[in-house]
Amino acid sequence: MKTNSIILVLSAMLFVCGHTRAQDDLPYRPFQAFNNDTIRYLDYNFTIRNDQYVDKTVGDLLRDLELPVIYISNIVMQIDRPVHKLVGLNLVIRLVRDVDWDESKDYYIKIGLQTPVDYEDFFDALATDKRNSDKMNERQYDFLYWTPQLYELIKDNKLGGISANDCLFPDRRKLRETNTWEDIELVKRIIETEKANWRNKIRTERQAREK
Repeated sequence: MKTNSIILVLSAMLFVCGHTRAQDDLPYRPFQAFNNDTIRYLDYNFTIRNDQYVDKTVGDLLRDLELPVIYISNIVMQIDRPVHKLVGLNLVIRLVRDVDWDESKDYYIKIGLQTPVDYEDFFDALATDKRNSDKMNERQYDFLYWTPQLYELIKDNKLGGISANDCLFPDRRKLRETNTWEDIELVKRIIETEKANWRNKIRTERQAREK
């Protein structure tokens, strides 16, 4: 299978969603706590709290995730001869139109993998679903269906970075679109500010319960 239709990079450094250095104690909040707001649920638990997943595995993430992964997208391969290797992908919860990938609207979690996976093993795991086989035969890699075999392949792999889709938030999306390091740093500062707001909110909630 040719890989020129797939995103190829030299390393997993593409993932600007890497963990912050110091861990916070922000607790996991269930989906119900967000009144079924999928965007806020994903953002808080998997962007704001991304440092909670330092040295955790893909399986740990998926055990926390209360929503099913339906598709994968944005496959990131490391160029490594003679075999290319998977270093990251998006776990897609929902496609807006169910047929087309739209970075600015779809719900997903972006993950990096600490240990690259041979692409042949990766595509073999995907090919167990005939819908994927048909798409791959036509060189269509925009989104592919999640399979139990893919879960088994990557579940014990430690995460090399994690975030939900920043593009669902207008202020972050505008900065991401410029694709400059300065604006990426601004996105990080926005997230740090939101993280501080969450710390204050949770501290207030805890104090109210203790009264």
